[in-house]
Amino acid sequence: GRVLVLQNGVPINKSDGGSVNWNRISVKDIEKVEVFKGPGSSIYGSNAMGGVINIITKKEDKKGVHGSAGVEYGTYNTLGENIFLGGRLKEGNEGFYWKLAAFNRSSDGYISVPDSLVEPTTVKTGLEELNINAIAGYDFNENNSLELEYNLYDDSRGMGEKIQEEQKRDKDTHFAKASWRGQKGIFNWTLSGYYQYENYKDIREKGGSSYTRWDVDSKRKEMGTLLNFNAH
Repeated sequence: GRVLVLQNGVPINKSDGGSVNWNRISVKDIEKVEVFKGPGSSIYGSNAMGGVINIITKKEDKKGVHGSAGVEYGTYNTLGENIFLGGRLKEGNEGFYWKLAAFNRSSDGYISVPDSLVEPTTVKTGLEELNINAIAGYDFNENNSLELEYNLYDDSRGMGEKIQEEQKRDKDTHFAKASWRGQKGIFNWTLSGYYQYENYKDIREKGGSSYTRWDVDSKRKEMGTLLNFNAH
């Protein structure tokens, strides 16, 4: 909660506790990761007391349309599929570019407690998740560009227990961002606006002499505008 995490310069920490949903970030889409050690509050604000991590994603630089697809399978009947499509109209740093990346994964899960602690209510921790990320932008030249981004992340994770209904945590996240990067003479700037909506659902149960169930349905909205301006 004391380390500010940025994705292309935009915070992705949750405002209520400072946590980050790392599952929303596709590892295959990362170009590089910048790490700024030590307090950075004077530049980045109070969330950066412990440092700053900036995740830079890949940008399309090849003319034409290209893509890839893959399938993976692993332990606990874990099946994943991923697809990528992208391209741009002109070679280099001018013109329209776009990118669409998505991955889906499902798993039966596993028993998360030792055999000695398994009870009749113990079940496997199943998993279902989907991530779709779409980007469209226009480069006026090497130093001036506009970009729009939309990300959808939907997951459901079992908690390993079922009395009447399997206990699960579900997060539906919608993230949208618009950014303008520019330079004129010795001045350069980046202006970004973002909006994030997360619908967090949690089902909990308690057995014993009487049955109790809690249903959490929390809707979280975060938005902001960032302007970085400097001269050199």
